[in-house]
Amino acid sequence: MGFSRFFSLFLFCLIIVSCHEEKKNANINVQLDDLADWNIREYSLSSRKIRHEIDSLRLLPLRMYADEYTRKYYASGAPFLWITRSGTDEKADTLLAYLQKASSAGLRESNFYISELQTNLRRIRQLDFDPENNINAVFGRTEFLLTKAYLRYVCGQRFGYVQPNQIFNRLEQTDTTQKAPFRRLYDIETESVDQEFVHKALSLLKDGNFTDFFRDIQPDNPIPSVDRPLPANTKSGNAPQSHRQYRTEPLANPSRRTRQVRLGQFGCCNALCHRRKQAGISGHENMYR
Repeated sequence: MGFSRFFSLFLFCLIIVSCHEEKKNANINVQLDDLADWNIREYSLSSRKIRHEIDSLRLLPLRMYADEYTRKYYASGAPFLWITRSGTDEKADTLLAYLQKASSAGLRESNFYISELQTNLRRIRQLDFDPENNINAVFGRTEFLLTKAYLRYVCGQRFGYVQPNQIFNRLEQTDTTQKAPFRRLYDIETESVDQEFVHKALSLLKDGNFTDFFRDIQPDNPIPSVDRPLPANTKSGNAPQSHRQYRTEPLANPSRRTRQVRLGQFGCCNALCHRRKQAGISGHENMYR
């Protein structure tokens, strides 16, 4: 009995003494400057520097109508859609898989920055950075070009890659004065992209569940086989036949197929793009190879 009391008293005293022991923090005097040697500039992410890279890209001239929505999104300081401190996830790979199929429809892959995006994604995943391609520049380019390619693709697949109202109704002025209005050559009601569609597309992208959306926007009307040439009297564009630029003309080389993309119920071809370029009309990016 006496031993039990003695042992209990010993434990009580031990607990009391241990409560008064002060544990010293070995890192109490550590400052940020002490960690400077751990910092490697080429691998140091900065949200401000990434934004600066994006700003330099969004101020470039618009080449397709969908680019305006990409510019507005980043001009508002909205959150990043593709990149995190861990890099990029499978969303970028899913998008690239769809974009790489674009060539089968006659679309030019360079308009979706496929090669550049593949290079940037490889750099991010292999940490292959250098002073010219530092981590913030690569992250900024990747973020911006992925969104730009994404909106070009979803808007183009759903509404067409060109806007016929903008193209055909800006070809011929009513007279020779500088501010004369253009003749209305295209008056067919055609669906066009709006902010609601873009908001939905970007919201699905944030949620990471856009594969069903990609399937829904695919064209319903089949594109003619690339192995079969168009008839010799194929019209170069779907425009009012009274206009001098769109009369029926035989193709110079009937065996060379002029490829088409979905444009509601209409198509647009290389001949139209070439004639617009000869006339000095801008605002439409040639989507064809």
